[in-house]
Amino acid sequence: MGLDGEMTGADMQPPGQKPNFQKYALVQIGMAYLREEPVLRSSETIHVPEWFLATIGYDMFESKPEAMAVHGISEAQIKAAPRPAEIDALAVKWLDERGIKKAVPVGYSVGSFDMPYFRETLPEFSRRISMRSVDLNALVFAVSEISGRSYKAVKAAGKNYAEKMIRANTSMPTDESFKAHNAAFDALVAIYSWQFFQKILVVREVHDYL
Repeated sequence: MGLDGEMTGADMQPPGQKPNFQKYALVQIGMAYLREEPVLRSSETIHVPEWFLATIGYDMFESKPEAMAVHGISEAQIKAAPRPAEIDALAVKWLDERGIKKAVPVGYSVGSFDMPYFRETLPEFSRRISMRSVDLNALVFAVSEISGRSYKAVKAAGKNYAEKMIRANTSMPTDESFKAHNAAFDALVAIYSWQFFQKILVVREVHDYL
């Protein structure tokens, strides 16, 4: 499952100080799931994208101007949004409606960066997320090393494929908000990038090595 969060800050944490996930706030959650659906009169299936997006509200929070500028969620929007407990319940409900009992999060640095914020802010939802994760950066580094292409080129190929699939398979909102650093959009990019890397990674006779 694609998973992404937007935060009010993300800087280098000095030794001995409060960790970033307790200092800054998780203000948006995005999830994306590719539901398999059989094709009529065929043995094939198609993947139907579904996604979840919610902004999380707080009365008070610490922020960094550069982080706020990246996601574009205003202080007023954050203060007016539903509080963490409500979003926690809605996220769990979304998983339940899709029969997802335990989800493996997929994203760029999702396990190391995003998940600490989710565990701090959305505890019930986080109990439904596996400790294992698919870090797409690791795949990008691997493909870069094997192919000789730069990290940036490999990552761009995955994201270009993802954005093409999003345009083809979703009714994208017409406003400018549904783009990079919108958590639902980034979650969709993550799950389609994972699909892209699965298509291009070729392992010789896997059974000989396992």
